[in-house]
Amino acid sequence: KTIVNEKSYYIAMGDSVAAGVGLPTASDSSACDRSDESYPNLIAKSNNFELLNIACSGASSSAGIVSGQEVNKLMLDPQTSSLTADKKPAIITLTVGANDIRWVNILQKCYTGICGDDVDKNTVSTGLEGLESNLRNIFEKIQTTYPDDTPQVYVSGYYRVFISDISAGCSERAGIDSD
Repeated sequence: KTIVNEKSYYIAMGDSVAAGVGLPTASDSSACDRSDESYPNLIAKSNNFELLNIACSGASSSAGIVSGQEVNKLMLDPQTSSLTADKKPAIITLTVGANDIRWVNILQKCYTGICGDDVDKNTVSTGLEGLESNLRNIFEKIQTTYPDDTPQVYVSGYYRVFISDISAGCSERAGIDSD
């Protein structure tokens, strides 16, 4: 089944990676810091898709995708609320998970040398359990919203943050500093 027609509709949901936080172009005027250089924008442009990028910095599968998210003292609707039967997307991308396991907090601890303790392991385990449950809810919401012709859903991974040589200590890795 082809997903591309003359002007396919594409919904991008997710966290700061899908929003494009940190990319050189200025972000949009939303509290979510979306960039025109984000991967959803590049996919949409190269495939002539009409894009609705609702990804938001700090989103997790629960706070942002399944339920509302507070950003800069603004309460945002869940990203899944943009799934409507009125306008069916051909594809949906979902980039989420790092905030569920508190990746930044763990990375900061690892940089200072306090890495991999039981608290981190429990945080990751609990986060992954919640992520699994929330992904089921997200997929059910998509299937319920579009029961006759479910869009293709792509769950993306994350870019490689560290170099391949895992034997180097965190502080020895190029590009990693205390910030």
